[in-house]
Amino acid sequence: MRSACRAPGSRSRRTYNELDLGVALVDVGGGTTDVALFNEGSVVHTAVLPVGATHVTNDVAIGLRTTLTEAEMLKINYGHAIPACIPREEMVEVHQIGQDRMQAVPRRHLAEIIAPRAREILEMVKLEMRRGGHDGFLPGGVVFTGGGCRLLGFTELAQSLLELPVRIGAPGQTIGMNDQVSGPAYATAVGLLRWGTKLRHHGNGHAAVGAGASAVYAKTVRWIKDFF
Repeated sequence: MRSACRAPGSRSRRTYNELDLGVALVDVGGGTTDVALFNEGSVVHTAVLPVGATHVTNDVAIGLRTTLTEAEMLKINYGHAIPACIPREEMVEVHQIGQDRMQAVPRRHLAEIIAPRAREILEMVKLEMRRGGHDGFLPGGVVFTGGGCRLLGFTELAQSLLELPVRIGAPGQTIGMNDQVSGPAYATAVGLLRWGTKLRHHGNGHAAVGAGASAVYAKTVRWIKDFF
């Protein structure tokens, strides 16, 4: 397990097209985890799993008897999906409900609260990959997006459980707000913006499909405005 405490290596250049080879895109959101399997450039299987990063926060709040706000902060700053990676002597300060003073709690205990839920999410992803007929056979590996995948140790745990190459997918080539939207949490929003722009361009160039594409584009823009 010691090697799992180190982040998996990343490749700056990918010789092969992941979509053509076969790849799983997993978006770990707040309330759900979305799974899409691609092969030969097309979507071959999708699923929405009823568990996400908010469930991890709830587990921390209950396990440490603290508020959801405090639990979210602890998860982001000190949480880890692999308890064995945390030294036993390392402590974190927690403001527990009903207590006037901060309480020192072993950071490994925080990881032990988080780990079962992280494992559950990944086991459900693996099951969907099996249902899609691509369990263990995705040359492009797994690309994780969404704020939930930022949890320390999550990608290392995923690589171990799924037995596939794993990387974090984040928006690239953004202009004007690169610093604000460069993380994996914004991958879906940026992707929808690009998709909507592509649809508008396609609709302007082809009159036969222009009306339908424009209608979809308009709905996408309205959704994006509501989102922000």
